[in-house]
Amino acid sequence: MIGRLCLSPAVLAIALAALCATCRRTPPAPSPQRTDATVPTQANPAAPPHWLHATAGEALRQVLRTAKPRIIGFGEFHQKISSAKVRSAVRRFSEQMVATLAPAASDLIVETWVTEGRCGEDERRVVKSVEKTTERPVTTEDEVVTLLKRAKQLGVQPHILKVGCDDYKLLARSRAGKVDYEKLLSMITRHLQQKATQVVAARRRADGAGEPKAVALYGGALHNDLFPLEGLEAFSYAAALQKLTGGRYAELDLYVPEYVEGDEAMRREPWYPLLRLAGPRHVVLIERGPRSYILLLQRGYGSPTSRPAR
Repeated sequence: MIGRLCLSPAVLAIALAALCATCRRTPPAPSPQRTDATVPTQANPAAPPHWLHATAGEALRQVLRTAKPRIIGFGEFHQKISSAKVRSAVRRFSEQMVATLAPAASDLIVETWVTEGRCGEDERRVVKSVEKTTERPVTTEDEVVTLLKRAKQLGVQPHILKVGCDDYKLLARSRAGKVDYEKLLSMITRHLQQKATQVVAARRRADGAGEPKAVALYGGALHNDLFPLEGLEAFSYAAALQKLTGGRYAELDLYVPEYVEGDEAMRREPWYPLLRLAGPRHVVLIERGPRSYILLLQRGYGSPTSRPAR
C-alpha cells in the first residue's frame, strides 16, 4: 500500500542559513544595466533590476524567454501553520505558473517522497520528526498532490523522489538517535540532483538530435541556489546542474510577501527593500544575478477579499 507524502523541511534550510553567523553569500556577477521601461523607478540605486507583472505566469514567461533554461529550479520559502490563512507558494505555482511552464518543460521533479512504512522504526522516527519540526499545515500535502496532477494534465511528466531504508537508517541513527538534519538536507540535494540528471539523460535519448524541452524542479529555496551562502554549498544542486547543461540552468525563488516580511536573514539581502512594491494586483520579478531570479508573489492572495489573478 502506498503511504502518504513526506514533505521535506525546506524551512530548516533557511533556518540553518540564518543561524550560520560566519556564512557569507557568494556575490553574483554584476548584471548589465537595464533600460527596460517596465522597470519601476528605483528609490534605491543599489536595488537589483526588477519588473512588475500582473501575474506570476507573466513573470515566469519573462524568465523562460530571457534565460532559455535547459533546467530551471524553483525554490520556495514554505508555509507554516501560523501563516496558513495566506495561500502557499506551491498552490500559487499550481494555479498561476504551471500552465505557463508546460509548453517549455517536459518534466517536473517535486521535492517530496512517498512513505510506505516498509523501513520500520527508522522511517517512523524520521517522518515524525520532520512533520513536527517543519510545522507544515495539513493541507500542504494535498496541494503537492494537486501540483503533481496539474502538471500531468498539462503534459508535463511529474516525478517525486525515492527514499530508501538505507537513507532512513542513516538519518535516524546519527547523533545519538536523533535525526541529523544536515544529513537530511544533503540527502535531499543528492536525490534531486540524481533525479534531474537521470531525467535529462532520458530526454536526450528520446529526443535525439532535437532540442529537448526544459526539466523543472520544485522544492526548497536552498537546494536550487546558484549563489549559496558560504558553507552551505553542499546543500545546493545548482552548480552540478549548471555544469550538466553547459550553463543553461536558471533558478527562480517564489516568496510570499507575508512569509518573508520581517525575516532577519532576508532583511540582509539587497533585494529586501523591494518588498514594499509587492501588492495585491501584481507580482515583482527581481534579477538577483545572472540566471538567478526572485519572484515576490501577490500580497494578500488568499485572503477573504482577494481574487486569484488570471
